[in-house]
Amino acid sequence: MTTLDEWAELFPDAIVFDGLEKAAVGYTENGNLILDYEKIIQIFMDENDWDRQEAEEWSSYNVECLHVGELSPIILYPISHE
Repeated sequence: MTTLDEWAELFPDAIVFDGLEKAAVGYTENGNLILDYEKIIQIFMDENDWDRQEAEEWSSYNVECLHVGELSPIILYPISHE
């Protein structure tokens, strides 16, 4: 298993969004960091004392739409099997 620091050494040009390091769950073979959507929302709720709707709106407009190059983070959205 790779740590975030090891990933950063392997892919020095890859991008991580400040404050969302704890949402990282993996990376692609190209070095794109993979962020867990639920963890992103929880981080925003915890750090800003927001409810889920506020955190989702912030994420939608300020995180999910960002594309800052081919090594931009990828957001993993959960799939329910129910």
